[in-house]
Amino acid sequence: MTDIAKPFSQMFRATFGDIAWQHYEDSLAQPRVRGLRINPLKVTNNALKLQHPVPWNKTGFIIDLQDRIGNDPLHAAGVVYLQEPTAMAPVAVLAPKPGERILDLCAAPGGKTTQIGAAMNNQGFLLANEINRSRAQALVQNVERMGLTHTTIATMAPDKLTADYASFFDAILVDAPCSAEGLFRREPEARAMWNIERVETLAKQQLAILESAYTMLKERGRIVYSTCTFNPIENECVVAKFLTSHKDLSLQRLSLESSDQGLSAAQIIDASNHSEWLYDLLHDYEPALQNADTSYCARFFPYKSKGEGHFIALIERKGSYSTESLRTKRTDAKRHLAQRDDRTLLAAYTSFAKDTLTPTAIKKIQESHHFLTQNGVLFAVPKDTIPMPAYLRPGIPLLHLFNKQVTPEHALAMTLQKKDVLSTCRLPYHDQKILDYLAGHPIPCDNRNGWCLVFMDDVPLGWGKVSQGILKNHYPKGLRRQYEFAR
Repeated sequence: MTDIAKPFSQMFRATFGDIAWQHYEDSLAQPRVRGLRINPLKVTNNALKLQHPVPWNKTGFIIDLQDRIGNDPLHAAGVVYLQEPTAMAPVAVLAPKPGERILDLCAAPGGKTTQIGAAMNNQGFLLANEINRSRAQALVQNVERMGLTHTTIATMAPDKLTADYASFFDAILVDAPCSAEGLFRREPEARAMWNIERVETLAKQQLAILESAYTMLKERGRIVYSTCTFNPIENECVVAKFLTSHKDLSLQRLSLESSDQGLSAAQIIDASNHSEWLYDLLHDYEPALQNADTSYCARFFPYKSKGEGHFIALIERKGSYSTESLRTKRTDAKRHLAQRDDRTLLAAYTSFAKDTLTPTAIKKIQESHHFLTQNGVLFAVPKDTIPMPAYLRPGIPLLHLFNKQVTPEHALAMTLQKKDVLSTCRLPYHDQKILDYLAGHPIPCDNRNGWCLVFMDDVPLGWGKVSQGILKNHYPKGLRRQYEFAR
């Protein structure tokens, strides 16, 4: 460890013991653990031959460090998402259900968002929020790659969402920004950024985010608070102070394989007697700790689990269950179609859909979504989305017009199945034409002229336009590269 992290090692020893510290130091020299999730929204006949399941997530698997599946067409198609194994645990604790309204409040780069959306089976409403717009771009790409249809992406400060989404969500994930002590093995730069002042600042920020989450939570709803750090200030202390502020909240006991239970108040106070900076910061939290059994939480260590360090708390709100939000702020879809550009795009989509999609697919989108134009793109917006001007991605991008030419969006392609499309070009896994298509090349296709959806087995890859036996490539230029079959 670097000199700047000496206070960290002092805290770790004082809190978890000298033996734990030795195990932790040894783990820093060990290779990191890689994992992936299979996307249940993408049906594929390809045998992935994964042998090492993640205990807390039935779709998660541990993979070899040398595995090149990130460069495989299966990754491009959204069949798999590369994710560190313990990072899958918070969503497993959240236990999303189809039909719920769920908020991922600190969502980028999208691993937990896409895990939530898959568990919801594209039923209900998922709002993924990321205040950092540059990080949110990765969130957009991952949501689209994984084929989520009922997801809206915002880039707002959490407290700016509260007025419109008050008492709205059944479940909220707060995977909070933190000092990232649990990632020191995987991200050495996190070690260099660590300092006591940052821990103190982040704890205050975490509490503010939780307060916003509380405002947006329904009665009998649940919050999962998680970090990828070890120190009790950002973990048990933040949770205890949050609970003390709201008497209708309670901690639920967690028992996750390979995890340790959270620290009790007595353990934290005892640790502070052997760590000066922990002692200095604890005075703001000690009264709250006496009123909450923070041992109900869970903590992962990299030397005990297949993954990095994580902390998780499950918090439930008491009260009578209400099926409707206290907010009824809605606008009719016609409000979105008042401008001429909207009508033009809607007419273009209607024509495109009639020629390209099946009647069942068209009806399904109409029943669950409104239409909205934003920045020259027609979106299908989940009906539970509150109309606001600041969404980065209000729903599924459907199409745009350029020089009076209709171009369907790649995001729409990634949400479709073979039964949804009138013209498909189906290529078996290992077909060289798949690699050619993903690299941006035209490929032969005997379909009728017009728009066609390219499939790898039963999984969509993207659009093409057939003319005289050749499929002109419409795979997005920003995604084109050389892939290779890893399986």
